[in-house]
Amino acid sequence: LTRSEIAKGLANRFVHSHAYIFLYLGMAALSVTTVVLSLADGCPGLAFYILEIIINSAMILEVAVRFVALGKQFWKAPFNVLDLCLTTLCVITVIVIIFAGCSSGSKEEELLDTLLLVARNVMQFGRLASVMRTYATPPFFICAAAETQTHLRC
Repeated sequence: LTRSEIAKGLANRFVHSHAYIFLYLGMAALSVTTVVLSLADGCPGLAFYILEIIINSAMILEVAVRFVALGKQFWKAPFNVLDLCLTTLCVITVIVIIFAGCSSGSKEEELLDTLLLVARNVMQFGRLASVMRTYATPPFFICAAAETQTHLRC
C-alpha cells in the first residue's frame, strides 16, 4: 500500500468510528463553554482564548481528515461544503475576537463577536445532529447500559 492509501484508510476508520462522534460532542461542549465565558465576562480571559484555539484546531483537523478520507467525494456532499464554510467562519470569529481585544470598543463590536459565536454554535449543533443521524449506532457506553437493562446487543 502507498502512503496515501494508508492515510485514506486511517482517515476512513476515524470518520466512521465512535471517536468521531465524541470529538463532535467535545467540540460542542467546548463551544457552549466559550459562549458562556463570553457572556459572563465583559472581557474574555485567557481560558476563553485557549478554548477557542483548541476548538478551531480540532475543527480544521476534523475537516482535513474527512477530506483525506473522502478524496474527490468530499465535494459531493453538501454538509462537507457547509463544514468548510463553518470552519472558515470559526477562524474569522477567532481573528475578530482576538484583534478586537478588550478595548473600549462599541456595543456593535461586542454584539458582532457574540453573534459570530452564536452563529458558529448553531451551525455546529446542526452538524452534530447530522453526524449523530448518519452514524445512528449508539456509542459503546450506551450499548453497555442498554445491555444491562434490556438485554439488547448493539
